[in-house]
Amino acid sequence: MLFSKWRPSGRATVTIGLGTLVLGGITVLQSADHIDAPVSSADAPADINDLFVFTSPENASNVVFAITVNPLIPPTEAAAARFDPNVLYQWKIDTNADAVEDMVLQARVIDDGGQQILVVRGPSTPQTTGTMSMELDETPLISGRVSSASGTEVIDQDGVRAFAGVRDDPFYIDLTRLTEVLDGSQSSFRNPGVDALAGVNTLAIVIELPKSMLGASNNIGVWVTSSRAN
Repeated sequence: MLFSKWRPSGRATVTIGLGTLVLGGITVLQSADHIDAPVSSADAPADINDLFVFTSPENASNVVFAITVNPLIPPTEAAAARFDPNVLYQWKIDTNADAVEDMVLQARVIDDGGQQILVVRGPSTPQTTGTMSMELDETPLISGRVSSASGTEVIDQDGVRAFAGVRDDPFYIDLTRLTEVLDGSQSSFRNPGVDALAGVNTLAIVIELPKSMLGASNNIGVWVTSSRAN
């Protein structure tokens, strides 16, 4: 199962991602920005680590959207890690290559009697585009419990699957050798490399849905944002 591969006690980064996905194949352009500015790093629940968008390896008719946030959670704090209910996460989807979102997929985690609940809306036409963010006023696409750090609670409703919880961050970096390559003292990375970020975790939200929900375009551009409620 795809979602079971997101395990706790792993690696973490501080990044923001941008990608272009060819829905008819598996071509993906990825970008990441690691080690954010102090203002972003100080707001860990809204601090985006990585964006992942790819065709489901289990069902070629589905696409997976995933983000990780809240970097560098040590294993001793994994069980207590929680999403912030005041943060709205959005995948902004461009279907006509004009660098403006035509659809948004939104996720928010709410508190309900001590239990956190993932609520996903969209993909739908946004009420506003650009830097302004408005939560979709519609029935949730899918909702269900956030997974515990030791479990994998997958929400499965009407052909859509989702997961939210603490997981091993899949990003890997040999930071020592990267520094040496950049300063010219080395010309290549080690094989195997040494993961400088091993032993820490991140919060992940993963959503799998049919490609047909994204319209007729074979190519989409995707970026992700986080925003706080006023």
